[in-house]
Amino acid sequence: MPPQRHIVQAFVDRGRAAWLDVAVSPEALAGSLARLQQRDGRSAEDRLDHASDLYLACACAAGDDRALAAFDAHFLTRVDAFVARINPSSEFADEVRQRLRVRLLVANGGSTPRIGDYAGQGALGAWLRMAATRIALDLARARAVQLAPQRVPDLSDGVSADVRLLRKRYTGEYQAALREAWAALTVRERTVLRLCFVDGSTAEQVGVVFHVHRVTVTRWIRAARQRMMDLTLQIVGERLQLPRAELQSIARLIRSELELRISQFAIAG
Repeated sequence: MPPQRHIVQAFVDRGRAAWLDVAVSPEALAGSLARLQQRDGRSAEDRLDHASDLYLACACAAGDDRALAAFDAHFLTRVDAFVARINPSSEFADEVRQRLRVRLLVANGGSTPRIGDYAGQGALGAWLRMAATRIALDLARARAVQLAPQRVPDLSDGVSADVRLLRKRYTGEYQAALREAWAALTVRERTVLRLCFVDGSTAEQVGVVFHVHRVTVTRWIRAARQRMMDLTLQIVGERLQLPRAELQSIARLIRSELELRISQFAIAG
């Protein structure tokens, strides 16, 4: 049963009072409330205590730029406090914050972003704290796990004999260098590459996370790949002191496996 018009108007009034720059139509809000009721059986009236939070969540699910900016400013800035007991470092909090953006604000396939799952059973801040804590615990566990050495897939097709020889001779060194280069990337660079090569997100979807145009995202992806490539080659060159010709061959080796390694490191956290 759709919510009554005066109830929907109450949500709109409270939402606009709390978020002056955010606009949600009564029709969109009514649709969101109806979907929530169908899912959990609770009426719109039962959610009025958190009407302004639901209003903002509805606008974020629709991809409204001002709503996303408000969500960033009023809620995602609290992530440091949410996860401090798990890991107090700002780098860790930034990683959790970026993963939250991806999990909550990026649509997966034809579905709506998960922020639309917020049902108003409690404050949006408390709901976000729970989501941040789950991500932080998963990330902390992943970082604590010592990854077992992995067999290098057969990537011989299209690779010259000298590159195959270098793979056999220096595999430990260049794989360690790749891992160090990945760790040296910024949180944004790792997040963008993870979204691109693991989640299969489009540049437009990634742009929603960072509030930028898809052209900017495309430039970020290209620059992040190149920085990882350059860092890896720099580390290998400094450690092995190889002749220039061999370094160029290792560069081809790194380039041939870069996307595979990015995917492995991104999945591992």
